[in-house]
Amino acid sequence: MSYLTKEQYEYRAASAARRMVENRETCDTLTEDQHNALAALCSDRHHLHGHNMEKALYYSEFSEAQTWRDLLDNPFVGEPGRINANLEKAGLPTIDELELDEDLPDDQWSDCLTLDEAAEECGFEYEGEAEDHEDEISRAYADYGVELCGKFQEKINTIIEDYLRQIDQEHGTDYCPSGDLRVF
Repeated sequence: MSYLTKEQYEYRAASAARRMVENRETCDTLTEDQHNALAALCSDRHHLHGHNMEKALYYSEFSEAQTWRDLLDNPFVGEPGRINANLEKAGLPTIDELELDEDLPDDQWSDCLTLDEAAEECGFEYEGEAEDHEDEISRAYADYGVELCGKFQEKINTIIEDYLRQIDQEHGTDYCPSGDLRVF
């Protein structure tokens, strides 16, 4: 994983802030509330796309774990997350498929899977009794879980970027990030 220097981070933050101001100044087809909701969406997308957020999906005690539950729609209770609630309140279309995935693995897997089932699901092979390999199976399952959560994270990022790209096309704005400066 690559990291930005302080200068790179500050430059990008200033550039994003400048784009938000330019969007407000040059677009008269969106209301102030809609611009605010879109700027918040950009900030939320940025936050979800980095900051080890794939680990926050997997590890229930991770400091950012609640962020996913706050921002995305919750299929367990049928409530919109903060992103879609903000968009709807501003009179913008909501984003389909912007919900937590009920099937993502997490660090509570031992409540519903045996060691054998966890090993099979993550493709971990061992000889002998599963109990003799509990630590290795747990690590392999965690790696597997974080990887799947990372793929989900990318899916959510793509859904949000597609939404922003559509807004940009309809309104002549520049909310969708280009991705040109991403560091991998």
